[in-house]
Amino acid sequence: MESKRMSPFKRAREDRPESDTTIGEIKNAAKTGGDDGDTIISSSNGLPSFHAYDGSHVVVQIHYVTCNGRTRLIFDGFCSENAITNCVPDDGVWRIECVNIQGDETVPTRFLRIGMRYGDASTSLSVLISQFGIIDSDVCVNSSNVNVHLRKKSLVSGTLQNKWKSLPFPDKLSMTFIPQRHPRSGICWWGSFCLSIFGNSSLRNHMEKYLPKQIFDLCNNVLVMPAASELLRCYVSGTYSVGDEYNHSVEHPEDDGQNGTTQLLVLMSHLRIPVSSYMVNDDGTIMGQNEVVDRNKSVRRLQQEQSDEPHYVFLRYRHPKYESPANRPPRRFVMPSNGRTYVLIAVLTGQEHCGHQIAAVNLTDEPFDETKTVGEATLQWCTACVDARMHHIGPTHWAFDASTSYDDFFRTFGVVVPAIFFGGGLCDLSWVNRDLGALEGKQTGQRGLGNGDFMYVSLSTNSKARSSHDVFTLAQLTGM
Repeated sequence: MESKRMSPFKRAREDRPESDTTIGEIKNAAKTGGDDGDTIISSSNGLPSFHAYDGSHVVVQIHYVTCNGRTRLIFDGFCSENAITNCVPDDGVWRIECVNIQGDETVPTRFLRIGMRYGDASTSLSVLISQFGIIDSDVCVNSSNVNVHLRKKSLVSGTLQNKWKSLPFPDKLSMTFIPQRHPRSGICWWGSFCLSIFGNSSLRNHMEKYLPKQIFDLCNNVLVMPAASELLRCYVSGTYSVGDEYNHSVEHPEDDGQNGTTQLLVLMSHLRIPVSSYMVNDDGTIMGQNEVVDRNKSVRRLQQEQSDEPHYVFLRYRHPKYESPANRPPRRFVMPSNGRTYVLIAVLTGQEHCGHQIAAVNLTDEPFDETKTVGEATLQWCTACVDARMHHIGPTHWAFDASTSYDDFFRTFGVVVPAIFFGGGLCDLSWVNRDLGALEGKQTGQRGLGNGDFMYVSLSTNSKARSSHDVFTLAQLTGM
């Protein structure tokens, strides 16, 4: 799926105006209660203005009341410095919690960084609340209608200064990701491309074996420094015909648009990285793709598997239906033709309904360190969106317990990825490809327009899998 479109956020702003709540309305709506005597402000149109409390209070919780009322966005600590503007931390770590009526978590807790010292973080928080939909375990979309909890600054500044360091992902929060360059641009494919091969440090280190030394620093910083991202995009465009022609892209951002996985295959073919690509049909048949076409219409052969090198496999689904578990993308599988075990390392998801792409990446060393494939406590994942990053909203992180069943693993990916409001409704970017309109409660019966490309890497040796439900033998691949 190629994306040539206006950013969903530009269309969203046209349809969903910023809150115009006045200071007087805030004072009338505010009430005292909740934890630590918080002041609670209700809003039905995103984040209200907080001028009445600026300098004395800080937002510590956003309680969504759209669905079952059990989804919350909670401030967990300052990420870099103890600074607050318009009642919102300039650089804060937040967590998303969804619980059921018994108070048990039904979706893994998600963590994200908001603000990142780039400006008024209250605007970033407002975008998250009003332009994104947080999906809960009932597949209900939480957005806009919230209770905002403010706490006296004196009760917050000291206690949360270093708390973020004890969270599950302190070493990953420096990955701020790649922002959309322009509201009319479509470099979401580039964000997915980079997150999938540079998000996992072990995978990035392996890629360095093939990449020219002069761009090592760019690859190490592409998900941290926007300038490094643009320099690398320029380099691979000019050297390997990857993606849009760079100078034209700069001058005409509205013409941007590629498929992230296809461009990954183009790069891998140039670098001679062993990779195989397969299209998976509804009936489970798998068609091998041995060639890829670059921007200059040159046909390039994919590098064949080498016995002493990690081997990458892409399973590509277009508008999939996953009623049959046998047709679902596996978390791990054994390739019959070579006996090697493959582990899911990244997912690149495209949604034709809104013309947008994102990616999710496995952040653990599981595929590259055999000692960590058995008994590891957690598997860390994250997903990121260039449009969100344009508004200083960082990647979303979560973790699975190592014993998580495949069904729960698959179900979780249907809810952890936020939906985006745009002119045509809700942009559903999860890999489960729900029917069109499903997130809006519509029963259209129309198959979703989502595409999922699942990227696997072979383990260093044929390691024993954790448990039987993790092992999948794709018989369709035998002899291919």
